[in-house]
Amino acid sequence: MSSLVQDYESRLILAGYSADFPASNPGRSAGVHMGCSILGEVEGSLIHDCDMTGGSSGGPILAFIDDEFRIVALNAAELVEEGTIDGDRVRAGIVNYGIKISEITSAIAQR
Repeated sequence: MSSLVQDYESRLILAGYSADFPASNPGRSAGVHMGCSILGEVEGSLIHDCDMTGGSSGGPILAFIDDEFRIVALNAAELVEEGTIDGDRVRAGIVNYGIKISEITSAIAQR
């Protein structure tokens, strides 16, 4: 995991069908966030700073390794906080989670 944090800082790509992209027809086309990072690991999940919202779960987080793009993780979830400020409803992302692809391939191999 440390190589994802150290070697690929600001060099990862998340692709997904976020519910807020494109603005004219949300969820109709895949969007990408280029230049995001894995920030760490908590309880077996990766923490990342890729721009995401509902609908992008399951999308690949890619890195360019050995002259080709490789899936290093799958986007899993976003922890958000919701509330009101001055009577307006607000929603703020707190942290994004992903699952290392090695965890997924290991689980498949055990079947």
